[in-house]
Amino acid sequence: AADKKHKACGEQSIKMEYDLKPSGYMWMARGFNLDVKGANAWEIKPEDIFWSRYNAISISMYGANTGGVIAFDIKDAQGELWRFLLEDDFDGWREVICPFKHFFDRQDWQPDDAEVNGVLDFPIVSFQFEPRLPGEGVYYFDCVKVIKTK
Repeated sequence: AADKKHKACGEQSIKMEYDLKPSGYMWMARGFNLDVKGANAWEIKPEDIFWSRYNAISISMYGANTGGVIAFDIKDAQGELWRFLLEDDFDGWREVICPFKHFFDRQDWQPDDAEVNGVLDFPIVSFQFEPRLPGEGVYYFDCVKVIKTK
């Protein structure tokens, strides 16, 4: 859900409230080629981004210092899923930098229509957040953007 109380930039953040069972699976996603109406509300379409100018994704995450792990997945131009792990080991807002070179292709599952080639093919068309450890909690994410790091 959108949350106007906890935000790092702009008018609202994304609030993920979850209750994950040991054998459960849940995620929330934004981007293109998803089956959810309105999920593609990006400021710029993926094909209009000059991806070669960037080498990372920056995310503002509100941590609760739970020790939890959240998978941050991106889907490339060929439908292949790539993963970066976020750790909830802090309190409050923190910018988390996810360099493209630190993403790894998911070995546990890939969409049936993905071209799994082990190469991160641009443009990235969607991203998703997935809690990895059973339990209950709330996470907030904001300011997801591509950046150039040193």
